[in-house]
Amino acid sequence: MEEMDRRACLILLSGMWIAGCSKSEPDQTKLPEIGSKAGIRLPASSQIVFEQDSKPDSSGLWIIRADDAFQLPGDKELSDSNTARAEIEKHLKDGAIGELSDGIAINNRWRSNDIQYSGVIIRSSRGYFLRLERFAQH
Repeated sequence: MEEMDRRACLILLSGMWIAGCSKSEPDQTKLPEIGSKAGIRLPASSQIVFEQDSKPDSSGLWIIRADDAFQLPGDKELSDSNTARAEIEKHLKDGAIGELSDGIAINNRWRSNDIQYSGVIIRSSRGYFLRLERFAQH
């Protein structure tokens, strides 16, 4: 039990460092709802390090970090991890991602609950990073 408390504390602190100093920290209690609405199961170590959320029927953007790999629905496309990294780093503190582990990013697009989602995953020395985007309903 004590080891789990220590690990949870370290994940929280690393997430705060990755996100940098902001006026409001992302609400970690939203993780289960985000995963459920997007139709994805997030690793237990997942933590929101950036969020730009609007009303439920509007667009939203989250950067989520985890120690374990993300599994996303939809068809996978591979792309250059440096391009994906640049998109993710726009919202994080400099150096937050660390060194990339490989040159490949995984891109997925899917629909869940009649809403279009897009996810980009990169792997680095600081874990896995998911850029999850929800598109506005028209």
